[in-house]
Amino acid sequence: MSFGIDFAAGLPIGLDFFFKTPITDVIRKAMTKGLDKVVDRYTNMISTNKDWNEVWESRVLYDPELVNNDTHIAFRGGYRASVQVGDTFTVTNTHYAWEGAACYTRLKYKIPLTVTPVAEAQVVSVGDNVSVAVITKYLIDQKIKPGAMVKVLKLKEPVKAKSATVAAK
Repeated sequence: MSFGIDFAAGLPIGLDFFFKTPITDVIRKAMTKGLDKVVDRYTNMISTNKDWNEVWESRVLYDPELVNNDTHIAFRGGYRASVQVGDTFTVTNTHYAWEGAACYTRLKYKIPLTVTPVAEAQVVSVGDNVSVAVITKYLIDQKIKPGAMVKVLKLKEPVKAKSATVAAK
């Protein structure tokens, strides 16, 4: 015996309807799968090693009260982007071509100004959305400009937990 209501011909909604997977779970799974495929495709298109860290990039910010872009830089990416104190990045000046006024219209393209990065920088301070790095080495004779591209060079190795037997000694 089955109980149910027909809202439209051929579309019965019975008691078993309420025991099926909630629509929010179905949507969440579909969104997760879709975003994972977008990230995988983007990573495979751009990365030679299929490594997300090779694809990750940010921009140098211009904030004279925070940094001077000579010995220190600030860039977008903080705790929320998993940036950690000790991470090392390369900095490359970049040319941006806009359809109109810079930053207020659509970006047509961006290209690095040199093949060799301008500098290497190591993170010394991390905020929610912005990190500050000290310039550890200049690779070519150029000043770092606002909007320069920041890319991962080396991530800080995670500290391994000591085993219980080592800690007990």
